[in-house]
Amino acid sequence: PGITVSGSGCPLDTDQDSVYDYLDKCPLVKGTKANNGCPEVEKVQTITRPPIQLTPEEQKILQDVFENLEFATGKWIIKAVSFPSLNKLATLLITKPNYSLKISGHTDAVGSEKANQTLSVNRANAVKAYLVKRGVSKNKVEARGYGESQPIADNDTEEGRQRNRRVEFNIF
Repeated sequence: PGITVSGSGCPLDTDQDSVYDYLDKCPLVKGTKANNGCPEVEKVQTITRPPIQLTPEEQKILQDVFENLEFATGKWIIKAVSFPSLNKLATLLITKPNYSLKISGHTDAVGSEKANQTLSVNRANAVKAYLVKRGVSKNKVEARGYGESQPIADNDTEEGRQRNRRVEFNIF
């Protein structure tokens, strides 16, 4: 019962791979019995480089950028107070050709989700654009915005909202 059969009462094998459709995980694509009727996937060897070990001085540069990065309220205009620490980050990325940077923009939950998503993307991209103007290769910097989707504190308090409005930096 519940198994689709042919006119002669035999279970169907639509892709003709000798695995009946009711047992076939990929009934429309020819595969192997060993892989439950799905095609074998060629294993691709990925080359991963070891994680970057930052020196204490490099960690301080990242921490200073995190602590000193300021934007105009509700905008993605970087305030001038942020420039010295961003300049140090640019110098670090230029002098270390094996370093790449991921910039992650985040907001609090005040306002619409769509507006917060846009703001976080624009702020991350503003930081990337600033670093590129300072000589960092655009291919070494990834900018992403996450809006209000990844809070690190309670959005019901001003202190929590302040902590959630952030741009994070990860060197890899």
